[in-house]
Amino acid sequence: MVNKGISKPSFRYFGTGLAILISISALMVSIYEANLLRTEQRALVWPYLSVRHSYNSQGFSFIATNNGTGPAIVKSVEVSLNDTLMEDYDQLLDLVRPQRKIGYDFIRMGALNNTVMKAGEEREIFHMPWTEETRLMAARLAKAQFKVNYCSVLEDCWIHEKKSNSHEKGKFSAKKEFAN
Repeated sequence: MVNKGISKPSFRYFGTGLAILISISALMVSIYEANLLRTEQRALVWPYLSVRHSYNSQGFSFIATNNGTGPAIVKSVEVSLNDTLMEDYDQLLDLVRPQRKIGYDFIRMGALNNTVMKAGEEREIFHMPWTEETRLMAARLAKAQFKVNYCSVLEDCWIHEKKSNSHEKGKFSAKKEFAN
């Protein structure tokens, strides 16, 4: 005789528990994959901007280079020499050699502030050919410090300082914006 009042253990709870466990596992995998994709996206558009000075047979230059994998959106540029903030190249040259005879007709300049540099781009932002006067100026100009705030297209931002060749994550606005 079978007692109908007492039921055998049901597998219904087991099936429900298994479904919940599979759902939670699927959610965790989805979150992990989304984070992985976000990291991949950031790596695909990561800029790495730097400014350096250069001497070659043609003259003295400041060169900006984006060695990253994505465009560098330049937001702010601050230039100083001997702890004096500069407004433009003319002021920088006046500080280096107040009695200079060279002017803008002799010097090549390219923009950096409020520009976008594509991945792999190298841009000469200042060049002065060799003369007796410019040879005297070059050593002092090489001491000019650039501080550049640049961002990726995903709005991740970094600060490059020429003095230490450092790249730190963050934003800044120049105390005195360098007009070039």
